[in-house]
Amino acid sequence: MKLASRIFRREDWYVTSPFGYRAAVYDSKGNKVSSAGNHNGCDYGTHGQKWTQYALEDGIVLSAGRDNQGGIFAWIRYPKIGIELLHYHLDSVLVKAGQAVTKNTIIGYTGTTGRSTGIHLHLGMRKIGSTQYYDPHSYDYSEYVTPVTPVNDEQIYVVVKGDTLSHIANKYGTTYQKLAEYNNISNPNLIYVGQKIKIPGTTQIKYYVVQPGDNLSKIASKYKTTWQKIYDDNKSIIGNNPSLIKPGQRLVIK
Repeated sequence: MKLASRIFRREDWYVTSPFGYRAAVYDSKGNKVSSAGNHNGCDYGTHGQKWTQYALEDGIVLSAGRDNQGGIFAWIRYPKIGIELLHYHLDSVLVKAGQAVTKNTIIGYTGTTGRSTGIHLHLGMRKIGSTQYYDPHSYDYSEYVTPVTPVNDEQIYVVVKGDTLSHIANKYGTTYQKLAEYNNISNPNLIYVGQKIKIPGTTQIKYYVVQPGDNLSKIASKYKTTWQKIYDDNKSIIGNNPSLIKPGQRLVIK
C-alpha cells in the first residue's frame, strides 16, 4: 500500500512533484518558492481540498508546530517499521511533541502553509537514526503486527477417589464433554485415581500502547499484575532495561 493511501484513507490523491532532482519552482506571481536541486520528499495533490491526514499505526510525535518559513508540520516516528515521516505544509496540526499516536489519530489537515504553490502534502521519509531522506512514494507499506507467542496456561488436575469427569468440569466452569475431547478420553465414565486431567487455559491477551509518563509499575496497577510480569512478557520489545519503555510501544498484557 502507498503511504499516501494510508495517510489520506482514500485513493484519489495524485503526485504533483516526485522525490529527487527538480527545477526551480515559482508561484503564480513569479516568486521563487524553491531553488533547483534535490526535492527531499514527494508532494501529493488533494484537488485543492484540505483533506484529513492520519497516522500510519502506533507511533510517537517527535515534533510539531510552525517553522521559521511559516510552514506547519509534524514529524512522526514509527518504531515498529523503522521510519519517520514528515507531514509538511499542513493547514493545521492536531498533535504535539511526545504524543503517542495510533492508526486512528488525526495528524492534521492538508494545507499550503510556508513556501508553497497550492494545497498539498509534502511527505518526507527517513529511517530512524538517519538524516538521509528516502523516496516515500516507493515505500510499500503494510501494518506491523506484533508477533505474539500463543499462551498455554492449562492446568493439571489429578483425579482422586470419588471423582467423575462432570465433577471435575464443574470445578473449572466447563463441561465434561470438553474435558473428554481435550484429554482424548473415549469413555468419560472410565477415569481412574491418579489420572492427570488437563484443564484448558483461559488467558486473554490484551495490548497496551505506552503513553508519555508511563512506567511499568503504573501500567501494572491498571491490570492488577506486576511490573516484572509485564517486563518478562515484553522483554524483546522493551530491551534489557525495564525503566526505558517508550511512548508508542505496544505491550502484551497477559
